[in-house]
Amino acid sequence: MKNDLKLYEKLLNEGKLDLILKGEPGSRGISIGDAKVGSDVSSIKNNIKTGDIIVVESTKPPDVPYLMNCGAIVTDTGGKSTHAAIFSTHYNIPCVAGTGNGTKMLENYNGKLLVYVDYYTGLVYKVKGV
Repeated sequence: MKNDLKLYEKLLNEGKLDLILKGEPGSRGISIGDAKVGSDVSSIKNNIKTGDIIVVESTKPPDVPYLMNCGAIVTDTGGKSTHAAIFSTHYNIPCVAGTGNGTKMLENYNGKLLVYVDYYTGLVYKVKGV
């Protein structure tokens, strides 16, 4: 589910969001979806479904076919000029880059994530009870 500001505000007000990561805003938007975590896209490519939140160290051009329908991209490295940020901006996919340790923090997590990105910051939340 993408760009639902009312859902974000509702979940935030109900205390159902736990802020776990911050990073550079790569591409603006809001998305909620299942977390798919791996060191790179090739390590999770067979498990990616439409709307999933992809959490990897970084992305590269060969990953594009697997990223086209994702809900959002979260990377450990980079910033506004990285492949993930540029790709995401072009395809209107929310992106948080440069979290530093997103893949480590979410290594064994298989729940839902909410990604919120505005002009100034990129935030990644664990979603409770959704």
